[in-house]
Amino acid sequence: MKTFKLENGDLVYDISQNIHTVQAPDEIIQSIRLLISINRGEWFLNTEYGLDYSAIQGVKWPAHEDRIRDAFMEVFRLEKRIREVLSLDLEYVREERLIKAVFVVNTHEGVVTGETEVGV
Repeated sequence: MKTFKLENGDLVYDISQNIHTVQAPDEIIQSIRLLISINRGEWFLNTEYGLDYSAIQGVKWPAHEDRIRDAFMEVFRLEKRIREVLSLDLEYVREERLIKAVFVVNTHEGVVTGETEVGV
């Protein structure tokens, strides 16, 4: 699949104002990042879309790491091209108040590795 390339929620253009595109495996990573960036229930066309931020914000790390991991795993289930999550490493960065997630997923197009950050 091919789609527009996004960085920080904005379309990416070259110097001639041509829109950049992205395709697998980078498109799958972009799709996962987009899913994670949306609070579940926020998008009116599909209230089941996105990450359940209530599961990760205001909770103690590492005491609730399983709860946080489950919220991320639910996001991976939303992306239909993912067959299996091979690994998910989460790291809480206290100084920046964010969770770094590094994931490896098996998709219909092969194994994809990516990372993202979520503010908490």
